[in-house]
Amino acid sequence: MKVLDRMVGSAIVLVYVPLVGVVATQVLIRYFIGGSLVWSEEAVRFLFIWLCFLGAVAVAERGGHIAVSVLVDILPPGLKRVVVLGADLVVVSFLCVLVWQGVLLVEKTWSMPSPTALLPMGIVYAAVPVSAGLMLLCWVAKIFGRPHDASGSGSTAALE
Repeated sequence: MKVLDRMVGSAIVLVYVPLVGVVATQVLIRYFIGGSLVWSEEAVRFLFIWLCFLGAVAVAERGGHIAVSVLVDILPPGLKRVVVLGADLVVVSFLCVLVWQGVLLVEKTWSMPSPTALLPMGIVYAAVPVSAGLMLLCWVAKIFGRPHDASGSGSTAALE
């Protein structure tokens, strides 16, 4: 998963750098010229949406999403393994639905132009199925990469 981590990290940089550039340009134009770029606020909003969803993928790949493990910690190892696997299957199911519904959303909105930049709105909404699909890969890799020892510990950070 190192390749995915590097790809997502690079994508985050490729989204973050123009976001900062557009914001800085907009601030300078407003301060020195007193005007504004018509498309800048919309572009920043769209870049920020992609940044958030890509960030969620980066956190999922590292196993850093919040987990409440108080009840799981007191379970015996065998039951702990079953509960953790059940929770992972719920997450995988949710991500599958998110990919499926996200693709439908992108298809419906691809021909809709954004108000000022006139970009297809499907580009913005594509962040949903793309990030959900990448998180799905991370979660499936985590499930199949988890050691199945007697202690019941897995690769979930909160359960180690």
